[in-house]
Amino acid sequence: MPSDWEICDHVSKGFVSNRMRVLGPGTGLAGGYLYVPPREELEDRRAALFRLSERRLVKVYEGPGWVVGLDFAGSIAWAVIATPQADGSGPDFWLLFSGDSGLSWREVGSIPARSITSVLAVNEKEAWVLGAYELMRTTDSGDTWQSVEAPGIRNAVVETLAKESGTVLLLSRGVSATRDRGRTWIEHALDGAQVCGVSGAIVLARVDSQSRIGLMASEDVMWIVSFDKAMIPFRVVVHGRTVRFLALPGGDDSGKGVLLYESTDNAKSWQGSLVSCFPTRGAIDVGPTGFGMAVDGEGHVLIRT
Repeated sequence: MPSDWEICDHVSKGFVSNRMRVLGPGTGLAGGYLYVPPREELEDRRAALFRLSERRLVKVYEGPGWVVGLDFAGSIAWAVIATPQADGSGPDFWLLFSGDSGLSWREVGSIPARSITSVLAVNEKEAWVLGAYELMRTTDSGDTWQSVEAPGIRNAVVETLAKESGTVLLLSRGVSATRDRGRTWIEHALDGAQVCGVSGAIVLARVDSQSRIGLMASEDVMWIVSFDKAMIPFRVVVHGRTVRFLALPGGDDSGKGVLLYESTDNAKSWQGSLVSCFPTRGAIDVGPTGFGMAVDGEGHVLIRT
């Protein structure tokens, strides 16, 4: 374990973290489900949201199902819960809202989607959901939902929703951007790169077998650095001259944790470390200022201050 990570608490027994978001220095949210080992049937799962503050992880929501989406914008947060249908035909989806940085949650209602794998929080009225062949948004706090047509075919395995300065982004082979709630889109091909994350003008992507960091300008990208190490990058954050990104390692390190790469000189030089957390995207997050939180396979809550 890198020396700048430490154990600060323990998570509830049987908790599996599917989604994690750092809210700010010292605070964050973790969403997933609780089960009683050794049973892990879908109908036995209990959706759970935990909030980290002052080095303590406190459960702030519990209900049927499991968390499939979690995101925040300022002090508001949206979460999506999946619950199994009795006939086994697939899950139903439900929207949760918090207006106090995740301290308390309100059940809003159902989402008429066949598949949801992530949610994007825009503000207290607007949220987007992405799934297999599914892209929807609400602009009235979840009372109604509209399907959104966007370039390409929705594939939640390789697509990600993001937002930058009032623009909603669909990250896939390149970047598609909308400023008018999905009525029109501007496409940026970015050399056909598989874009994994965006923060400001910084782009995190995969090109062939390489992971790359680039600088996006207009409709083009200038690649700054390439990494030959086997990995699947999935999150990038920028603060001043510092760039950080997370990646699932491949090769000999596969299954051993999550990689954290950090540059403090505008992406010119890099240091990488392996965080010994549960080896999934939903078990770790890092914020722009460097605070990180994670959960390992033994239920330890790890923080990076």
